[in-house]
Amino acid sequence: MSHSGGRLTDAEELPGARLGAYHQIVSTRRKPVPARAGPYHQAAQNDDLVDIGVEEEDASPLPRLYESRDAGQGGVADGVESSHRSQTPPPKWPRNSHPALWAPIWLSRVALVAFAVTFLLMLLATALLYHFSEENSGISVQKEANHYAWKYGPTAVLVVVGTLWRQVDFANKILMPWEELRTGPSSADKTLLLDYISPLLPTVFSTGLLILEPTQMFKNNQKFQLASKFQLNQSADPTFAWAVGPGPAQTYYGINFYGLRYPPGTAQDFVVPEFQVPSMAASNIEYSMSTDGAKVGYDCELLPITNGTETRMPWRSILAPFIVANVTTKDCDIKGVTLAAGPDHNFYHDKNATQNYQAQFVVYPCNYDFDFSRQYIDPGNLSMHLQVYNTSRDLRLFMSVVDLRISPYNASFSGPKYMYLHNVTAALCKPSYELGRFEVGVPNANNGSAHALFSTSAAKQGAIKHFPHGSLAMAVDTTVGNWILGNGGVDYVLTATVPTFFQLMSKKAGVKSIRSFMDPELLINTATDVFKGIAAQALHSIIVQPANRTTTGSITYEEQRLRVKALSTGFMCSFLGLLVMIAIAMIFVRPSFAAPDRPGAALSMATLLASSPRLNEILSYMGSLSNERLQQHLTAYLFRTTNPSESGAGVSIEAVQRNEGQTMSHLTAQSQGQVPSWRPMAGANWFLGLAICLPLAIIASLEIVQHYSDVNNGFVGISHSSSAVLATYIPSAIALGVASLYAAMQMMAATFAPFAPLKRGKASADRTISLSLVCQIFPRAFYLSLRSRNFAVAIALFGTFLGSFLSIIVSGLYSSISVPIGKNITLHQDDWFNFEDVNLSLDDNEAAAIDNLVEYLGLNSTRWVSEDLVFNTFHQDAVSSSNSSTNVPLTVTIPAVRPSLNCTAIPNEDRQVTIFNQESTSGAVFVMPGQSDIVTPQPGYVWVGVNTTMRYADWCEVAPHGMVKDEPWMQYFLLPNDTSMAYVGKGSILTWSGGIVGGDGALNTDPTAGIMGDAITEPDNGCPTFTATLGNMRLKKSGKGSKARITGFEQDLATIVCYQNIEQVMTNVTWQLPHFSLDPTQLPKTDERTARFLKSKRGSERFPYLPNAWLNGLTTPLFNQTVPGPNNTDAANNHIDNFIKALVFSKDGRPVTELAGAKNVENLKNMTQRLYKVYMAQAISLNMRSNSTDGDGASLGTYDGVVTTSGHQRLQQNRGPKIALQAVLAVMVACGIATRLLLPVRDVLPYDPCSIAGTATLVAGGELVSRLASSMAQLDGRTSTEVLLANGRFSLKWWRDEKGLERYGIDIEPL
Repeated sequence: MSHSGGRLTDAEELPGARLGAYHQIVSTRRKPVPARAGPYHQAAQNDDLVDIGVEEEDASPLPRLYESRDAGQGGVADGVESSHRSQTPPPKWPRNSHPALWAPIWLSRVALVAFAVTFLLMLLATALLYHFSEENSGISVQKEANHYAWKYGPTAVLVVVGTLWRQVDFANKILMPWEELRTGPSSADKTLLLDYISPLLPTVFSTGLLILEPTQMFKNNQKFQLASKFQLNQSADPTFAWAVGPGPAQTYYGINFYGLRYPPGTAQDFVVPEFQVPSMAASNIEYSMSTDGAKVGYDCELLPITNGTETRMPWRSILAPFIVANVTTKDCDIKGVTLAAGPDHNFYHDKNATQNYQAQFVVYPCNYDFDFSRQYIDPGNLSMHLQVYNTSRDLRLFMSVVDLRISPYNASFSGPKYMYLHNVTAALCKPSYELGRFEVGVPNANNGSAHALFSTSAAKQGAIKHFPHGSLAMAVDTTVGNWILGNGGVDYVLTATVPTFFQLMSKKAGVKSIRSFMDPELLINTATDVFKGIAAQALHSIIVQPANRTTTGSITYEEQRLRVKALSTGFMCSFLGLLVMIAIAMIFVRPSFAAPDRPGAALSMATLLASSPRLNEILSYMGSLSNERLQQHLTAYLFRTTNPSESGAGVSIEAVQRNEGQTMSHLTAQSQGQVPSWRPMAGANWFLGLAICLPLAIIASLEIVQHYSDVNNGFVGISHSSSAVLATYIPSAIALGVASLYAAMQMMAATFAPFAPLKRGKASADRTISLSLVCQIFPRAFYLSLRSRNFAVAIALFGTFLGSFLSIIVSGLYSSISVPIGKNITLHQDDWFNFEDVNLSLDDNEAAAIDNLVEYLGLNSTRWVSEDLVFNTFHQDAVSSSNSSTNVPLTVTIPAVRPSLNCTAIPNEDRQVTIFNQESTSGAVFVMPGQSDIVTPQPGYVWVGVNTTMRYADWCEVAPHGMVKDEPWMQYFLLPNDTSMAYVGKGSILTWSGGIVGGDGALNTDPTAGIMGDAITEPDNGCPTFTATLGNMRLKKSGKGSKARITGFEQDLATIVCYQNIEQVMTNVTWQLPHFSLDPTQLPKTDERTARFLKSKRGSERFPYLPNAWLNGLTTPLFNQTVPGPNNTDAANNHIDNFIKALVFSKDGRPVTELAGAKNVENLKNMTQRLYKVYMAQAISLNMRSNSTDGDGASLGTYDGVVTTSGHQRLQQNRGPKIALQAVLAVMVACGIATRLLLPVRDVLPYDPCSIAGTATLVAGGELVSRLASSMAQLDGRTSTEVLLANGRFSLKWWRDEKGLERYGIDIEPL
């Protein structure tokens, strides 16, 4: 046997020789094979040098050594002689220069450049997303319902890219030992025993990349739709444009004292047009725009008046004295202004009074020759009135407060013996308004007040055409003059009541008496504030008209926008940047294509050993060694791949002895029973238990957490900063951990898949030695596992595939929500209701005024009152009142009182009509029986009386004083003196005394207008005390012209007579703390099962209240608001009062046609009941409370309530993703169990087969290697090898050769 350069000679020297069953090694010379496309095959790395043969994995399983063999050459080298080769390293063969080497596509230059570009684009996309997110305050507007796209999208992309990158990692890892062999010789731990671990992509942080957050946005040049403009109503008479009803004064009253919201476009001292903000799906909208508006002014100066002159003004009072004075300033002179008024007809409301603070709020024209203390304007002289109060003049408002001293009441005299002014404070004020430009912003959220800044005055005009500044003065004077707020409380001493304007000032300043306004500064400041507030509402009702116009402005708003989080961006950009660098670096430092075939399959290792006789000899009989012993035996050698000749000889691995002179001993045999059992960590029982128990624990935990989350509105409280970590990163990390467990199990299954059938014995080659499932792409690996009937691998692959979705699903598992937290607190009752000895005839402590707000101006409720329910006052100590912005809901069940009427209808036929007065002489006056008003006959109308006989025994529980068996009840109406049909009706109190039943509308208790100035009392006899009448009526006549005579009447009247009751009912109420304001979205709910009627001290369920102040105080806010007559006839024919108007015009009013007449008596009952209950609830709240102990002397009660605080962020588990996650985990557990049941891993492999030595030691020295070597030496070697693989059966077990030596490994079964 000859040698050449220490290498074996060509095979021709030993043609066809076979030196033993395991030791015939054949070297072949092969032709270049062009590279073919396939999953792992592309052009060579160095495309300009050579073509590299690649493997078509779906083709024949034969190793590549057969594909390039020169047909005419072959040979067998002596394995013994090969051991004496020179250890001098041969020249290194050029990198990537061999045409028949395995070239995975994933390490080609094109693939790595594509990966680098992909990672770079992903990095740029992430960075740009963050940039545009910061620059545009988010990427786009989204809804939380669509969260799957932005949460799952980035994760899904990374999962796909990560799966592909694993193929690069695998190809790089598996070629690294071959790179060491190519550049060797290298030690065994760098070559035959080398193995690596794959990296991970940053999928944990991708789930938190995009977050939906409320974001502030800004837009300029936005169009605002203006719904009004400033001008007088074209149908209005400019002369009387100032004539308004009490609405502006009532609106000011409700806004400032009872929480009524400002009408749109109004504020304390200015008016701007109503407008509409551009519609958008956003919240917390703020805006600014420029528009026109009107600003109110009120310029006052103190007057040096210290006293006045007593005089008489019979047109105001025949007997009352007055004190007057003249006003003189630098630009205004007024004669005869009133400072004080004495008692009219010697009427003292307080008979012990000797001091009275009186106030004046009156419009006077400046510099007009008219003495108001001496000259009289007849009410019917309209021209004189317009001449004096010409609005083009300089009209001023005179205000004064005087300390009037007066002699005590003496019934023997017709007036006081003396009266004088002890002190005077007076001011003269000039009202005005100015048109100009306003910068308008968002109205006040609490009260709706417009928010605007006055920027510039109007260039051309300072006032609306036909509405001068004097009109504004008249409007304010008229609106407060048309509304009776009350008599004046402690300052109602004589006949004169306190003007409504000053009553509003008292409430604004928080004082009980107008005495406080003797302070000039307080007088002017408070009056200015009140005047501006009323004037702004007056302007809104007069000069603001509907329109359709636009203006421009800017908007700042909050909307739910998709934001890119900095933390996730930073981590992802760092990882992606690292991957870009790795991909680029791998183009230059990737391992060479030095492997002769795709490593992994046992057949590839056997083929390699067939061309590497020395390595085959060394590794023989090592199949049963442990990892440690295997490494120990191989440390004596260095390994390298031989330099293939230019003709393309096969690649082989050459072993070089470390110490040339050292004598090496080789294993020559193995004894059975010494085979160790190796399995990876994923094959350990504890790992299996973890892989099963962890998902099951997660499934159970998810169910427990879901239940707790549903019951408690989330399962854990979080802060805003921790929400992303708890909701995204931690769940993703756990999901990634579970997925990693099953990926390890799948890797184990793929590793053991070829060896498990071998261990069972007599398995075909396509299921064993020619099969490699490690790190294949999922579709291909799944297909190969099914084709080779490795169902354990298929199941494991399916479980791993599902595991890749875990991080996607968990990204929508949790979300942060704001939830309320309930806390029990104790409420302490502060008062109780005393229903006895309450008089509502003269004054009701502003209950009627509040009722007007409720019925006409949209007030929902007042403190401690909701509709018809009245609550005691309470206090609590749990929520501090120091923070006025606190808005904490309190829910509690407490008793409430509820007033009601029990009404009975009187048939129409029981009401008899008679004529009372038929156009008496002009100027004659009279008083109706049972009434206090002085009545003047009106030409063209007839007073008629409607009489009903009332039997007190049928109506009362106790006989009223002075009543006989039957008593008349009279009501009076004014009908047109023709045959026109008219509506007649009124609400009235009923009194039972003095031999008459009185009940003809409201009793006028104003001493300046009637004959009564004191309260009315009604004994508790259990009689009905309220009534309402509404119907149609007209005269019947015979004859014509002056000969026409009244012959009768036609009437259709609905009349009800009512008792007043009070119920107590348990009510569940929600207040807003700390101010105990009612929540309009959660109205109180009564438990009608607990309702019971309360009783008076007489033991009756009937209460004798006389709500006369209500009937006097009911006022429609609009000027001259009328109800048309029957069939839309002239409203002037009707004779109805404000109570009837309220039935029609109030918030739940009904048309008069549905209320009038006997057929509508039930409707009249229901509407009267509703109107009464709302008023009486206010009357009870303001007039019937008592403090300290209750009526029986017992302590006041306490009640348990629940306060609900908001703003608590909690983590909520979403049910949909939870169910999906549980299903995926359950299937993965089933896959894990099935994999282990179908795939044995114990006592299968002695060591890790993933290295070169790991598989090579199992086939070294066997019959399989020998036959492959023989086939390679034959001309028809490929055919014989195909037959061998097709027909052969293979096993992993102990083998005995022909010499009787035993080895453990893989070999072919004898036929």
